[in-house]
Amino acid sequence: MTTQGRLPEELVSACHSLYFSLKYNPPLNKFTIIAAFILSSPAAYEIVSIGCGSKCLPEARLPLHGDALHDCHAEVIARRGLVRWLLEEIGRDASGVPSGWLVQGTDGKYALRPLVRLCLYVSTPPCKSIYPIYDDHLNVFHPSMNCMLCS
Repeated sequence: MTTQGRLPEELVSACHSLYFSLKYNPPLNKFTIIAAFILSSPAAYEIVSIGCGSKCLPEARLPLHGDALHDCHAEVIARRGLVRWLLEEIGRDASGVPSGWLVQGTDGKYALRPLVRLCLYVSTPPCKSIYPIYDDHLNVFHPSMNCMLCS
């Protein structure tokens, strides 16, 4: 399985290198999960968002005023970063700095450029209810590395 000519191991290694460069360490005797969104084309790839985490706030600790992030799963944090990156990239393109990853259509909407793929890496399989989507014909689960990547 390749992602635009790149081996999944190359993308996973890049995600781990970026994570370790951030110098974050989970508390002693704890672990974290890493999730990242990667844009990949035949010429290049870019990690546009990375997140780590594995918990939700329990209902008893939810603030009354909505001033805390409830879901801190790595995938949720990475998705929030991806949405921010996409909005910033559209803003740059709209201000005259062309995007290498996005293109504006004739209808004014933005989309990925041809041959650009958006990949999701998760360092462990997602929990519970997502397991039914791991269908062999989808080629999204990479069992030898215990992670998900686009095909």
